[in-house]
Amino acid sequence: MKDSFLSFKDANITSWIVNVRGSHAHLAEEFLKQNISRMSKISCIESGKGWFHDTSILVQDIDSGYVLYWIEDHINTASIETLNSVINEISRSGIDQIQYSFFNRAKYDLCEGICIDENQHFRIMDFSNNTWDKYLSRCNDKGLIDPYLISLVSIMSIQCFKSVLSKRDPVLRRHSKHTPFDFEKDHGDVHWLPLKTGFLSTEIFACIDTDHDGLSLISRGLYKDAKAQVSNELANATSGMITNSYFILVKKLIHILVPETLRNLLKRLSFHLE
Repeated sequence: MKDSFLSFKDANITSWIVNVRGSHAHLAEEFLKQNISRMSKISCIESGKGWFHDTSILVQDIDSGYVLYWIEDHINTASIETLNSVINEISRSGIDQIQYSFFNRAKYDLCEGICIDENQHFRIMDFSNNTWDKYLSRCNDKGLIDPYLISLVSIMSIQCFKSVLSKRDPVLRRHSKHTPFDFEKDHGDVHWLPLKTGFLSTEIFACIDTDHDGLSLISRGLYKDAKAQVSNELANATSGMITNSYFILVKKLIHILVPETLRNLLKRLSFHLE
């Protein structure tokens, strides 16, 4: 979190509205309060009613046109000047959203011929059902991971952000209510169209440890300390699982005896009952 924060703290950010959770929340809160010099609200809301509920409280304090949903394991890889320039272009363009991390240049290139506008930093797609299908088909032809209609790692207009936040979608949760992942809309959630979406021409943020469309900073050898730390954590986790042989056996039996479709349905039902 510290490395992520320090990588873009000097950008033209109007205000910081940050909620910290978990066993180290007090340490995170102390660090942020010491290092954010402009208007901010740092809170430790963990009501037990879920991420959507708690975030709905936070969003009441946002009065800017756009919001960057900050995820603490993504680091700014561009200069602050470039990042500010991107933010200025986003504001001028009036787009609904732009994914700021997991950069893949191929997705920018696939906009050629069907984008409605472009500037120094990104191309703009006005997605309707037809243009989304065409873009998705191009991604599939290139063997790319199906893009999300709406991603967590996004800079979004506050209207779009509030709209997603205010709806229980999907009705039957895909993820636990205590996580933010149901905020994301996958390639099949076309009921969210139309959306005016930007695709960056160059990388501005990268994930520390997750390889998605592009290589993580660890995979590139640019975050070696974290790589060692993650390796140790994985080793410890694996060691703990090995000792719990009964738990492993039960999981294997469930995967063998229960069809995947039924497993997914039961999982979603358990989230619904939280």
